Amino acid sequence: MVLYEYAINRWCRPPEKPAGKRRKNAGRDEDFIAEWKEGFIIGWKEGIATGIDRADRQWNEWADRKADAESQGLPFTEPRPSENR
Repeated sequence: MVLYEYAINRWCRPPEKPAGKRRKNAGRDEDFIAEWKEGFIIGWKEGIATGIDRADRQWNEWADRKADAESQGLPFTEPRPSENR
């Protein structure tokens, strides 16, 4: 449970500013959090797009290998990419 809470605090919540900067920039805390959330969302979307591209590439390569084997009359026993997870 301790590791779970550490991971949540470390990677899922916006980092806190040091106390000195918090006092000087009291009005900017909302801006900081908004910028952090925007960066998090952009990174999340890029990660999703990368994962989709990788999965599409794996399926296309598998389909090409399957078509080649079938055209040569060879048995194709390679599992689908979704079965390798």
